Amino acid sequence: MIPQEILIDVLDSLETLELEQINRGDLMSFFSRQELETEIMNVTTQHAPNDVIGRLKSGAFIHEFKDGQASGLRYRTRSAEGLRLLVANRQWFRKGRIENSKRLISDYRFVSRPRIFPKRDLKAQQFLDRLSSETEESVLSILKTFFNDPQNKNFQFSGFQLRATGSVLKGWQRSQRTETATIICAGTGSGKTLAFYLPVLASIVKDKKKNPKKSVRVLAI
Repeated sequence: MIPQEILIDVLDSLETLELEQINRGDLMSFFSRQELETEIMNVTTQHAPNDVIGRLKSGAFIHEFKDGQASGLRYRTRSAEGLRLLVANRQWFRKGRIENSKRLISDYRFVSRPRIFPKRDLKAQQFLDRLSSETEESVLSILKTFFNDPQNKNFQFSGFQLRATGSVLKGWQRSQRTETATIICAGTGSGKTLAFYLPVLASIVKDKKKNPKKSVRVLAI
């Protein structure tokens, strides 16, 4: 198993190299397989480059494609490929040729900053203890049952996940009487999904115990 931290370090290294080309206006640059393996070896020697590439691909960290004018596979990071597709957007009309249509983006500026992730320093029991004062006992009991499972004891949480869970649960309780809304905002990969689904799924279990009739309880888009 390749740690997530290693994959992020490799991605950072690849994006730094791509940034030089992007800032020159070259969005068509790519890594050959050999270049990709070399850069991976510069970051880590503890994992086989082929295994790292497999994880980068399965996690959608990099985009693999074929170049019709050359042999072998080519690679770009997800950010470089996403930017290329965004800038290549055109306003196409029926019966017209796409290559003759106008571009929707005339210019761009690409800003790269270090990735920042909230610390996940709250263990499951600490999470439950801090949540208990503002959570219905029935929902808290469901969460305790979940975290008592040996497979779930290693869950760790960020402060924003604790606050978001409490806010969603309180909103769920108020929604029985009036309309409510909760918005969870955090960076990509910070844990918004868990902060939403943990309180929602616990509330669904509570609701099904009270009313086992089949019905739509949550719509996730």
